[in-house]
Amino acid sequence: MTQAEQMLAAARRLAGLGLAVHWLRGPKSGGKAPLAKEWQRAPYSAPAQVDEGWRSGCNLGVHTGLVAGAPRSVVVVDLDSPAALAWAQEHLPATPWRTLTRKGEHWYYLHPGAGCVLPNKAKVGKLALDIRGDGGNVVVAPSTHPEGHVYAEAEPWAAGAELPTFDPAWFPAAPAQYPARPRSAPRTADEAHTRRRAAAWLGRVQPAISGQGGHDQLWDAAVG
Repeated sequence: MTQAEQMLAAARRLAGLGLAVHWLRGPKSGGKAPLAKEWQRAPYSAPAQVDEGWRSGCNLGVHTGLVAGAPRSVVVVDLDSPAALAWAQEHLPATPWRTLTRKGEHWYYLHPGAGCVLPNKAKVGKLALDIRGDGGNVVVAPSTHPEGHVYAEAEPWAAGAELPTFDPAWFPAAPAQYPARPRSAPRTADEAHTRRRAAAWLGRVQPAISGQGGHDQLWDAAVG
């Protein structure tokens, strides 16, 4: 099977799983941007329709969030570092649909439904963790990253797999995990005077130029 045949077969299979697939630019053109200009408004394409719009060498993606007509609307957690992956393994429910990416994994969850708006978010909890929600896009296997990595399913995605439903409460607010640094105390008049004297002293010291004794002069001034 040629690479083109593999890509088209994958698109039909994923559409058969209920996912809203679409075509992306190829690895030589960035590898991630959708080809269609109005892709965020496009409805779900059935397996017999996904060949439309295909171009030689392009990648394959999934339109995340609620998509009109899609049997399975999904939210994807993009884990782009070992630290983010470790956090997810400890705090998120396991999901049978995972993609192995260049730096980590994509974890797939069911969208909660029309009553829940899920915006895309980046660097959640100050981790390399992004959430691809409504109007989002992710790259899927067997696409190729611009740096050569081939996306792959961690395990074959089964049609009858039960995906956990995404819950925004899984992700604590960043300030709760990473408290803001306390502000420095305002400088006193004595401290300001000391800083002015130190600046004047440094102005009289010869610069520490390597090979010209500058390091010794600075040391003598500091400890003398």
